[in-house]
Amino acid sequence: MIAYLGRIVHDNDAESKLDDDVSSISKSLDLQGSIENGDVSSLASKDFGGLYSVKPLFLIKPSGAEDISRVVKLASRTSNLTVAARGNGHSINGQAMAEGGLVIDMCSTEKNHFEFLPINGSHYIDVSGGALWEDVLTRCVSRYGYAPRSWTDYLSLTVGGTLSNAGVSGQAFRYGPQTSNVTELEVVTGKGEITVCSETLNSELFFGVLGGLGQFGIITRARIKLQQAPDMVRWIRVVYSEFEEFTRDAEFLVTQKEGESFDYVEGFVFCNNDDPFNGWPSVPLDPGHEFNPTHISQTAGSVLYCLEVAFHYRNSDHPTVDTPDSEKECQKKISEHSRAVSDGGRRYSTPPSDFLTFKIKFWVAFWSPTGTVPEMAPNTAIAIIYHGIYVIHECQYGLNNGMTILSLTSFYFTVFPMQAVNGLLGRLRFVEGLKSQVDVSYTKFLLRVNRAEEQVKANGTWDGPHPWLNLFVSKSDVVNFDRTVFKTMLKDGVGGPMLIYPLLRSKWDDRTSVVLPEGEIFYIVALLRFVPNGPSVEKSVAQNLIPPSLPIKRGLGTTFWESMVKICGEEG
Repeated sequence: MIAYLGRIVHDNDAESKLDDDVSSISKSLDLQGSIENGDVSSLASKDFGGLYSVKPLFLIKPSGAEDISRVVKLASRTSNLTVAARGNGHSINGQAMAEGGLVIDMCSTEKNHFEFLPINGSHYIDVSGGALWEDVLTRCVSRYGYAPRSWTDYLSLTVGGTLSNAGVSGQAFRYGPQTSNVTELEVVTGKGEITVCSETLNSELFFGVLGGLGQFGIITRARIKLQQAPDMVRWIRVVYSEFEEFTRDAEFLVTQKEGESFDYVEGFVFCNNDDPFNGWPSVPLDPGHEFNPTHISQTAGSVLYCLEVAFHYRNSDHPTVDTPDSEKECQKKISEHSRAVSDGGRRYSTPPSDFLTFKIKFWVAFWSPTGTVPEMAPNTAIAIIYHGIYVIHECQYGLNNGMTILSLTSFYFTVFPMQAVNGLLGRLRFVEGLKSQVDVSYTKFLLRVNRAEEQVKANGTWDGPHPWLNLFVSKSDVVNFDRTVFKTMLKDGVGGPMLIYPLLRSKWDDRTSVVLPEGEIFYIVALLRFVPNGPSVEKSVAQNLIPPSLPIKRGLGTTFWESMVKICGEEG
């Protein structure tokens, strides 16, 4: 069989024999899935980058890990046969292609495994490596009310693809990348062995595969950490004219304790002009709102900065409804909670975890000659603290010489989303008047780029070339990067988003294959270009490869200006 396959590899111009070859190979491998001829127009010959196209020998559509194992074992016994695992094809530079080799379509296994696992009080989901994150989201939330903790911005990516890179979005400052939120993997190794691995079982393989760009094996199953999913998200964008103030606020938010900050923090650079793709119109979240440039100082530079944040909350009255909370609705909820407080807090045995919740201890004394507890003691105590703060978790009453003592030994008070958000925003230094916010369902927020994809596809841009570049930049280099790159080289934009936001090294596991810059705080920079075919593509690729005098590391540890696999999305 190996000799036969080797003959095909060296003599693959005999197109008339390919159908017979496919049939023979399929029978020899005894696959449960299928094999198709390689074709320059097939999905196996191209990727999202659109920069290269090569013809594979065959496209393998496995039914599961056993099929993948057989294919890899076959290739491991040859000296000239390449195998590439292809997820949803979102690599940029042809990483998921195999010229004259075998391409494995991992998406053909996506529905093979999906299992919700409650283990020791925690919750996990076991999914196929070829499952799309958008499907994981909808199935987890709709069936169980749970969701993974860490995401990518774009969810039409495979689980195995993002875990082979990093998997980064605005939640990574709190929970780490997706590689920090997986507890077990099933991997087909380079020898074709199907191996289960974790932090304690075959740990060298486990950490090697995570962020290993597919060089240590193919992920066929992953166990992902889950948390209870919120109903709603308040999605906010605020604008800065100064990079130093933008980074100061972004770093402040990502270094706060859980419950004292937003649940999602990202940022991007945009042009200080009215360009529809690169400028002011890219900021407003509500299509009915317009960016008002009169708020921008006349001394502002060629680019501006947008901090994008999100706050999760529950809306039990209207779960997952995409309607903003009105002032009237908020007051209704306040009234309901106030009635609960006057009832001694019995409606809420524990504070709602979806709002900002604080705990204090103090004593309040009420004069009571009769030695009875005052009827309105809870309400009175609430009024002493703050208008519009509600929920008593635990009260203790005592008598002392005719005076009733209300000992609030565990007094919780909860601020509603509108108040919590305003409190957080009040600590930031963005340009006054340049704030955009909407309330959307949790799933709609996470699928925001997928909706943008539909719009871009409508004008044909999505299917064009994407000479993207994604980098890690150390905190010590980021100001120089802004001055040299954003304010100079890219002051007119890139025809797409220019993301930049801080991450925390302590949230990453340094045992994985991902290479990070030094220091606790570092930045991810993503230049997500959408360019038409022609000279502009060549110019963009050349710009990606020109090494300026900035010794900044990228994800694989070399100089930052070398084109690389897309870290913050799925690359396989």
